[in-house]
Amino acid sequence: MVELFSGLPIIREVPFENLSVKEAREKMQRELEEETAQVDLVGQGTLMERFGFVPPGTQLKEAILGFMEEQAAAFYSPKTGRFYNVERFGPLDALGESVTVAHELTHAAQDQALGLGVAMAARGDDDDRTRALQWAMEGHATVVGNRAGGFLSAPFPGPPGVALGEGQTFLMWTPVMTEAMKRMGSVGAAAAAPAFIRDGIFTSYVAGSRFVWQTERVLGREHNLRVICRPPQSTEQAMHVEKYLRRMDPPVKVSLPALAGAPRVELTMGEWAIAWLLHDLTQKEDAGVAAEGWGGDRMALYPDGSAAWRIVMDDERSARRLHAALEQHLMPRLADGALLRQGREIHVLRGDLTTNASSVSGQLAGAALGSFPADPPPPPGSACAQFLKGK
Repeated sequence: MVELFSGLPIIREVPFENLSVKEAREKMQRELEEETAQVDLVGQGTLMERFGFVPPGTQLKEAILGFMEEQAAAFYSPKTGRFYNVERFGPLDALGESVTVAHELTHAAQDQALGLGVAMAARGDDDDRTRALQWAMEGHATVVGNRAGGFLSAPFPGPPGVALGEGQTFLMWTPVMTEAMKRMGSVGAAAAAPAFIRDGIFTSYVAGSRFVWQTERVLGREHNLRVICRPPQSTEQAMHVEKYLRRMDPPVKVSLPALAGAPRVELTMGEWAIAWLLHDLTQKEDAGVAAEGWGGDRMALYPDGSAAWRIVMDDERSARRLHAALEQHLMPRLADGALLRQGREIHVLRGDLTTNASSVSGQLAGAALGSFPADPPPPPGSACAQFLKGK
């Protein structure tokens, strides 16, 4: 059934293991620590706090792990190639079994087709490109899970149930249902996670399923292989599916100079995150429109605690619009902040960098812009290897 609804073959058996909630937490913690062993999560949290994405004192590792352990009913690990069921509700686990199993088996099929671990690692230094890959994978698995769940266990199982599965996907996109999902997910330890972290995780399912469904409407369900083998390069492409379909407007690789020593940590936010910030600041649904026209960005935290955020828009018109929105809504909250625009670039500064803001802005504008390398090749003989060979 997963092969039918996902368009991906499962060529190897997927090992299965039951875990208690305690065992699941311990495994998630081990994998998170391994994945972030060389990552300064404290510095990342501080940097996001500098520009208003998370509250002061946010502990990213604890926030992410707390959210995952509260919400996970099951998970697939590319590291082990194994499907793990979390025995959270005992016999009641069966109520969501068809949806959950289909969702996680879809991740196994994606892994066998693309090589998820390698694909994620290749984008690991750019948060927005990583998020776009997550949207494609989670969105695809969500759509497949909903269809399979409807087919197997809906009030009208079989082909009519697929329509109910589609309806479940559509409901996820409505503001009321999306907000309800967030509220239901914000319990226990997950409630302590900053809104940006929670929303980022939920959006991979909500916006991701919309991206996959919209792509299907144009290409047909049998072409879902393209979404997996050629995932979007940015959240911009996933949010504006026509850009993905036309393979246009790839993200710009933005670099930062050593303004106050070598950067301690760097992040890329992307169109989705900037739109999220504007919405969070204004509580207006349409506030994120000001982020449209995003081309690339990079922010850095320096050893002295100062920070710089370089945003490159597609053109000056888009830059003026975003500059005005940030000036009105973000800058009043940054006591030691400075906001400057040079052509299509916007620069936000914090700390000692603001004492000579014009000079710093000139240095930022003079730093190189580039392009990202192609994604790594998929495993030899895989479905994606055959797909890309045919293209």
